[in-house]
Amino acid sequence: MVTKQKGARRKPTDDVLKTKDYVIERELEFSKDEIFNSKKYDESVKNLMRLGHFKNVKYEARQIPGDPDGRTIVLLFDEERTAILQGAISYGSEIGLLGTVSIKDTNWKGKGQELGFTFEKSDEDYSSFSINFYDPWIKDTDRISWGWSIYKNTYEDDDSALFNKIDTIGAKFNIGKGITKNVRLGIGTKFEYVEEEADKDEFDHRNGEYYWKIKDKRKVEGMDDDYFVWSIFPSITYDTRNHFWNPTAGEYAKLQLEGGYANGYDGDVFGNITLELRKYHRGLFKNNTFAYKVVGGIMTDTTKEGQRFWVGGGSTLRGYEGGFFKGTQKLVGTIENRTQINDLLGFVVFFDAGRAWKYQGRALDYDHEGNFPDEIATTAGVGLRLNTPIGPLRFDFGWPVGNKMDDGMEFYFNMGQSF
Repeated sequence: MVTKQKGARRKPTDDVLKTKDYVIERELEFSKDEIFNSKKYDESVKNLMRLGHFKNVKYEARQIPGDPDGRTIVLLFDEERTAILQGAISYGSEIGLLGTVSIKDTNWKGKGQELGFTFEKSDEDYSSFSINFYDPWIKDTDRISWGWSIYKNTYEDDDSALFNKIDTIGAKFNIGKGITKNVRLGIGTKFEYVEEEADKDEFDHRNGEYYWKIKDKRKVEGMDDDYFVWSIFPSITYDTRNHFWNPTAGEYAKLQLEGGYANGYDGDVFGNITLELRKYHRGLFKNNTFAYKVVGGIMTDTTKEGQRFWVGGGSTLRGYEGGFFKGTQKLVGTIENRTQINDLLGFVVFFDAGRAWKYQGRALDYDHEGNFPDEIATTAGVGLRLNTPIGPLRFDFGWPVGNKMDDGMEFYFNMGQSF
């Protein structure tokens, strides 16, 4: 039997959970008419808390009428607020003044599914629109998952004359199979249409052709390219985190391969492989957590330049602008120390290191070329985490340290923990 905890009820009769019974029951390690086993109960609580739908789970043993030796175990839940409606105006060093509208539910209709809509628009020619759906465990299946997303992004890079503006519209679909509760195999596919636009004022125009003003002043190849991209990407994931959205213990690893084809200028097949590793453990005192992340990748030099690795920005190297480093190889590491001060406020200290190498592209104005492991960039910073009625908010302030390739501080605003 499952019900709400009394402290979570608005009135005595408010005992019905939003979460469907089958979502809870499939995470339980014990079954009906079984002798109570504390180890199985503890594992069941871990499984349920990892979903991110509950603040805590308790149990109550009740007598069975007519059976003095029997007990009914009643699970008592305090559910998280999983439906979020957010409207925000913020400022970030990368994209300027940003307006955001987001509607998301990580436990849609109590089925454990994720459904979200996000729209972002800045005064620096950045805009993003996406609709996402994911079902981590299709009902009445053996841990089969599926999901999809539709998106459109427009981004302007003032540091690149050839790839000054990139407009992408696309869709992804994926399906997966849980081998165990911690290991999952997946395969996905994506289809995108990309338009690249150059800043023609940065080139010489002669006899109907464009030429670079810098270096050897060669003729520009592939200007204003537009192309379709199709790819398929199998993956394997290992996940023992104790909470999906805000972990304080456990490990996460994901290995993904991608292969596909892009047409347009110099179209060709391409491929890449990426590996992401994370670890979380208790820190220096109660409510203090250390979090670590390392992401590495390598791709073929036939990959479209607009599709290559970007390092820098709020999700990789805080302190450098987004895409400060570009290339066909990347390695980035992060260490965070997180302190939850109270239910509302958290404080973070972080250190990031890494970059991308071997760009070897047509953009002659890209001046951070290098070979692995030359000139690794390092940054440090602090951040605030706010748990609000409209969802968790993240504010990070980062700046280059050590071998600086840029100066100044960068500010980032986003949702939730960085990883």
